[in-house]
Amino acid sequence: MIEKLIQKSKNITAAGRSDIEPAWIAQAQRRLGFALPASYKQMLLRYASVSAAGTELKTIAPPEFAGSADADICYTYGVNLKNGLFAADELVFLQLEDEEYYFKISPASDIADGSPNTARGKTAESTSGEAAGAAARDTVVATVVDSVENRASDDEERTERLLDVARDINADAAGATMSEAADEAASGTMNEIASERADDAPCEYKVYVRDYAQSEDRLFADDFYGFLEKF
Repeated sequence: MIEKLIQKSKNITAAGRSDIEPAWIAQAQRRLGFALPASYKQMLLRYASVSAAGTELKTIAPPEFAGSADADICYTYGVNLKNGLFAADELVFLQLEDEEYYFKISPASDIADGSPNTARGKTAESTSGEAAGAAARDTVVATVVDSVENRASDDEERTERLLDVARDINADAAGATMSEAADEAASGTMNEIASERADDAPCEYKVYVRDYAQSEDRLFADDFYGFLEKF
């Protein structure tokens, strides 16, 4: 799925093979206090870098650099909270000159309907803080806990989905032998399963864009797959 969307896009490019380890993702999620979208983790485990309009999407830096790497999604999240730029339930993954794209970390029942909201400037005071952060984390954690009882069946369904992804990779891998493509798909599949079992349940979040030219926040896509398709 990720590969097909990137191949079809004129504005998104991917390069290299990822060296991110599932343990890094698990550690990042513990730092954030909530799970990353399953689709975004799939991208992290597939590619060394992914760029949109020439700018690289946020990634997960090696643990020894995670505390100060501008490219690290957790570091960016911390800076945004500290400086009051985004709220605790807003996780930025792409920063362009006039736009920033972020995941809205909310349960499906609480996600906004996409109506545009007036955005405050980059130096404006944010509603984030310890109380907001705790509320956002508690909400997401509650959602994760509710899904634990269905983990076994979810794992089975997720495995089937990942096998479909593996078959797509085998069919679309240009210039690679079938055995090489199969090895890569199998490796990516195992990594993704491992990361999703690392203290979190699979989830997806809506993608919003903060448009500084229009001074508004608005819904951009229903999930990360939609972002790749529409950007």
